[in-house]
Amino acid sequence: LAHNKLAPKPQRTFPFDVWYGYHFDSVLLGQYLHKKALERGVKYTKCHVTGVQLNERGDIASVSIKDSEPVKADIFVDCTGFAGILIQQALGTPFVSFSNNLFNDAAIAMPTPIGDEIPSQTISTALKHGWRWKIPLTSRYGNGYVYSSAFCSA
Repeated sequence: LAHNKLAPKPQRTFPFDVWYGYHFDSVLLGQYLHKKALERGVKYTKCHVTGVQLNERGDIASVSIKDSEPVKADIFVDCTGFAGILIQQALGTPFVSFSNNLFNDAAIAMPTPIGDEIPSQTISTALKHGWRWKIPLTSRYGNGYVYSSAFCSA
């Protein structure tokens, strides 16, 4: 099927309306969603969070940021990564690890050029300490290696 650039058709009906999936270029998708959010009145602030103020119900009322006045909003998205300044530190929501259930706990990803012809399949390959993927997108390949940090490092 892959050699002839064909997609498989299942012999049975799946319990959902759409039985196929798509790969999205996460960079382009992020840029698109950012643009659409701004068009709809969402205010985006790139900043360094220095503190969080909660209201009497324990919800986030405002966020203090470096070199500016505190920001008040109806909703905040915690983009502070593993620091979890809003969700973990301010709201006290603990990080729940699934490390006991995951053989692979780390990944690296990198784009590569795709060329003129775009393949119709994703390639997943088992390796000694994990597995790698090669996903064709319209403008590039998305490549990565998922592995166990107990047995190797990036």
